[in-house]
Amino acid sequence: MSVTEAPALPAKVQSRRDFRADIQGLRAVAVGAVVLYHAGVPWLTGGYVGVDVFFVISGFLIGGHLLGELDRTNSVSVMRFYARRIRRLMPASIFVVLVTLLLARIFIPPLGFGDVSKDGTAASLAVSNLWFAVTGTDYLANEAPSVFQHYWSLGLEEQFYFVFPLLVLAAYRILRGNRRGLMGVILSVTAASFVLCVVLTTVNQPVAFFTLPTRAWELGVGVCLAAVVGRLRGLGQTSAAALQWLGLGITLTAIVFFDHGTTFPGAMAAVPVVGAAMYIAGGCGRPAGRPSLIMENVAMQFVGRISYSLYLWHWPLLIVPVMYSDRQLTWLQALGLVLLAVVAAVLTERFVERPFRDARWIGASLGRTYGFGAATVLVAVVACVAASTLPKLSTDTIATEWIAGTLPADVAIPAVVPANLSPSLVSSSSSVPVIYANGCHGDFSATVPRSDCVFGDRGSERSIVLLGDSHAAQWFPALEVVASTHGYRLVTMTKSSCPAAEVTVWSDSLNRRYTECETWRENALTMIGELAPDFVIVSNFQGQKPVGVADADEAFARGVGALLNQLPAESVSVVLGDTPMHDVAPPICLSGHLSSTAECVTSAEHAVAARWSQKVDEWTTKSGGRFVDPLPWLCPGGLCVPIVGNVLVYRDRHHLTTEASNLLAEQLKNALYPIGLAHGQIH
Repeated sequence: MSVTEAPALPAKVQSRRDFRADIQGLRAVAVGAVVLYHAGVPWLTGGYVGVDVFFVISGFLIGGHLLGELDRTNSVSVMRFYARRIRRLMPASIFVVLVTLLLARIFIPPLGFGDVSKDGTAASLAVSNLWFAVTGTDYLANEAPSVFQHYWSLGLEEQFYFVFPLLVLAAYRILRGNRRGLMGVILSVTAASFVLCVVLTTVNQPVAFFTLPTRAWELGVGVCLAAVVGRLRGLGQTSAAALQWLGLGITLTAIVFFDHGTTFPGAMAAVPVVGAAMYIAGGCGRPAGRPSLIMENVAMQFVGRISYSLYLWHWPLLIVPVMYSDRQLTWLQALGLVLLAVVAAVLTERFVERPFRDARWIGASLGRTYGFGAATVLVAVVACVAASTLPKLSTDTIATEWIAGTLPADVAIPAVVPANLSPSLVSSSSSVPVIYANGCHGDFSATVPRSDCVFGDRGSERSIVLLGDSHAAQWFPALEVVASTHGYRLVTMTKSSCPAAEVTVWSDSLNRRYTECETWRENALTMIGELAPDFVIVSNFQGQKPVGVADADEAFARGVGALLNQLPAESVSVVLGDTPMHDVAPPICLSGHLSSTAECVTSAEHAVAARWSQKVDEWTTKSGGRFVDPLPWLCPGGLCVPIVGNVLVYRDRHHLTTEASNLLAEQLKNALYPIGLAHGQIH
């Protein structure tokens, strides 16, 4: 060692020197925002941005580590880097997966096990974000949130940890050690990711939200900060303090003022990212009057220290007890579960995180670390697969069959889940109209109805058009029976989450105004005008709410009237009222109450918005249409039963099974007879 070379610091001294209490405090803010947001604290509607703050912190710390190693050794030990990530992240992550599986088996109805198994497998393999990006755009996906929903951010970070060291090393070698060139590459990738995020958020929000290419810029901002730490250390005390205070203020503003309606991530994600970056940048200097009393006190340091485990624990503890329930947590119950999550996090940090992170028997060689990681993941995946095993989901009772032409009110309602249930509870989610499989039901991106979607008596000169969203599509089986037996062509024009009513709606799946729906509706009306059908059957989901209006029910009903006024004068327009909306999907509920179907009955008063139906009825009549309410068919005596005879009525919370729709053809036919169905004449 030369006389000018500084002696190497012992590991513990180096760790203490590098430790930043202000960043630990920022971790506490981030995890606190996420946890309290999920607990339902009303004034933290943007608490979800805590994840974005975590991304910046991770990018800064990992970037600093890798760039520092590059400066010292002119290389990066990628395999050792991966090994450290395995020891740091995997034990607690997999441990919580295993315990969550156990909680799910205790609290969740059996039919929910399959989703838990698939989501848990994705979480164990660190691909939750990719899995949710796919299922998030699937209209038929289960509406209940996943017990592993929060693992998406862990999957994204771990994918970043896998790609980033390889990118740095490859760029550094290609540029022959040019540090400035390397930073140019990192800046370019960060900027490209941000642009992609902004653009894709307007096209496919779930993909923009969940995937690395559109989120890498948030970690990239942290990496860029780490690259200029030397310069930031020269900040004046006043400038450094101002940066920290301003950064903290910007971050808290996003936490308080963002909400579900904020288009996110997109450009708005820059707000918490910039806020976190400014705070971290200010802390690189020696800020005078920095917010140490707020961010570096014992309480904040404690929360920051357990933040990883707390993030892992809070969501399953909050969601599992009420996941498939018609009740919500009270604020006192939510507070109790948050405190339980804190206790679980303390124990996990002490007895899982630290021991495995520092264990010499694991870290003694790369082979042991990778072997440990592979074995841990294998155990978790096997446990997830085993958790999907279902018990028998019926009793031995044989129910009276529901025969075509028989009114639901005239069929016996079984008190138990019968052995001859059709479809079975297990296959209920697959009981969807054929127009989903053949592409005739438009997806979110569709803007033009397909002209070849013709069913029934295809050679007939008489025609019926089915128009609306999935609540129109659910009537396809019944209407196909009617069209086939009465000599009509049936033309389908249905699209996911797109009401036929002339209204502007917000798409939760796309997290923006549903412009594709507006274009699709215009094109559908043009096609209907050219067809001049005998009947136009319209149906809409009552949960669709117009945006930018004070009275959503009135606006929607007025939109139905506006639609009917644009239909051909020679067409009979029929608006079907909506089907019941259950708090818990009947198949899920029944799987937990095999011997008491009464537990899954919903009152008609609760299941359908009466004012919505009344308004739609009024505007339909004003516009010369006919309103047909299916509620008496589905809720005899005011009770919406999940099973009629041997037939399961609903496939999820608010869609009919194809079997039930088929058997309701008689009721639909009887409703259309008085207005000319029999001979294709208008009376």
